[in-house]
Amino acid sequence: MKEEIIHYLRGRIFPLSTLPFPKHIVEQLINEGLIQTKKGVSVQRRLFRRFYRCERCHNTDQRRFTTYDCTSCQKSCTYCRNCLALGRVSTCTTLCTIPNTEQLVLRQVPKWEGTYSPSQRLAAEQMTARAKNHPQLLYAVCGAGKTEVLFAPIRAALQRGEYVALVSPRTDVIRELLPRVQKVFKNIDILVLYEGKKPQPLKAPLVLATTHQLYRYERAFDAVYVDEADAFPYNADETLQRAVQKAVKPNGHIHFITATATREMITHYERVGDVLTIPVRYHGYPLPEPTYRASFFYRERLRKGMLPRNVKQWLQQVVQRGKPYLLFFASIDEMHRALPLVRTIDATVRAVHASSESREEDVLALRHGEVRGLLTTTILERGVTIPDVQVAVLGAERRIFTKEALIQIGGRVGRSKDAPTGDFILFHHGITFAMDAAKKEIQRLNQEAFR
Repeated sequence: MKEEIIHYLRGRIFPLSTLPFPKHIVEQLINEGLIQTKKGVSVQRRLFRRFYRCERCHNTDQRRFTTYDCTSCQKSCTYCRNCLALGRVSTCTTLCTIPNTEQLVLRQVPKWEGTYSPSQRLAAEQMTARAKNHPQLLYAVCGAGKTEVLFAPIRAALQRGEYVALVSPRTDVIRELLPRVQKVFKNIDILVLYEGKKPQPLKAPLVLATTHQLYRYERAFDAVYVDEADAFPYNADETLQRAVQKAVKPNGHIHFITATATREMITHYERVGDVLTIPVRYHGYPLPEPTYRASFFYRERLRKGMLPRNVKQWLQQVVQRGKPYLLFFASIDEMHRALPLVRTIDATVRAVHASSESREEDVLALRHGEVRGLLTTTILERGVTIPDVQVAVLGAERRIFTKEALIQIGGRVGRSKDAPTGDFILFHHGITFAMDAAKKEIQRLNQEAFR
C-alpha cells in the first residue's frame, strides 16, 4: 500500500482529504518524511494587512480569494477561487506532494514512420539534439506539421526515462492531438486530462492536458511542451504560466510551440535557448492570404433577420461546390441570429462556442461529412483540421479578431496536400490595423518560405 501511495503522489499535489487511501497510512508516510505537506493557502502579514497565496496554483491575486465560515475547522477560512474547479483549497487544507525523482525504464519507444519535409527534418533533429539542455521555441506556420516534429524529441526524452507533458490552453487542441499521439506511441501509457474528462488514476510517462490541469502537478516533468503557447487564456493568465513552471523539475525545461509567436516570446528564447523556425507548410504550398469583402451594417441586417448579400452569396457558392466551411463570428448572440438564416441555405449547419456541450461531436460531424459547415466563435481558431475547408469571418474588424487570431483562422485553410488552397474571406465594416497586420505577416512568411 505504501508503494502504491508513493507512486500515485509522486510529482503531484493533492489535498490530504481527497487522497483515495487509508488516512492512517498516509499520516505514517508524512511522519516518516516521505510525503511533504504544506498549507493549501499560506498567509503573509505586511503593514497590518494579510496577503494570501494558493500553494496549489500559486495564485497571488487577492481578488481571487474569499473568506468564509469553514465547517471543517469551525473557523474563518480563506479559499482560492482560481483553482476551485479542481476542488476547494483553503487555509485549513493540508496539501501533500512527493517530488518526482523517479527514472523510468521503458521498453522500446516507437518511432514515427512518416516522411519529413526538409524543414521538418531540420527542426526535429535540432530539437532532439538540444531539448534536454536548452528551452526551445518552435515557430512554425499553420500547417507546417509541428506535431510530427515534436514526435522526435518526445521519443528521445521517453527513451531517456524522462517524464513529458504535452499541454495546450485549448481543449480542442488536446482532442485533436490525442489520436495522433496515441497512434505513434501506441505501447506507451498516456494520461489525458482536460475539463469534462474524468480524472484517471494512471501514472504515465506521457501526459496530454490543458494547461489548467498542471495545477495538479509539482516538480513532475523533465520537459513540458506548450502547444499554441500564445493562445488565450494562457497568454493572459500569470497563474497558468506559473502552473507550467512549477510542474517542471528543477533541471527540466519548458518548450513553446506556436504559429503566431510574439516579439517578446522570440526575444526571450533567443536569450535563454533556441528559436527554430519552419516558414513553409509541409506540402510546400503557401499560406492562404485573406480576401477583404466589405459588408457594411451587417449587425443591423442580422438584427432585422437578414444575412448580408455577399455573405449569402459566398455560402451558396460553397454549398454548391460541396465544400465544408467554417464561418466565424465575434459574438455568440450574432452567431445564433445568423443560424436560422444560414439554415435556409444549408439545413445541416450547426453552431458551436466555448460552452457548447456537443462541440466535440459537431466538429467530428463536420470532419466525417455528416454536416456541411459550422458557425463558430474564435473557439475553433486553433486545433481543428478539416480537409478542404473554406473559411470566412463575419465582422473581421471587431477587436476579438487580433492579428494572431486572424492568422490562426486562415491557417485552417489548405492544410491538406490534396487541397492546398481555399477561401479565406474577411467580411468587414471597415479594415483594421489587425487585418492589415495579419495579411502582411502572411505575405512575409510566404516570401521567406519561397525566396
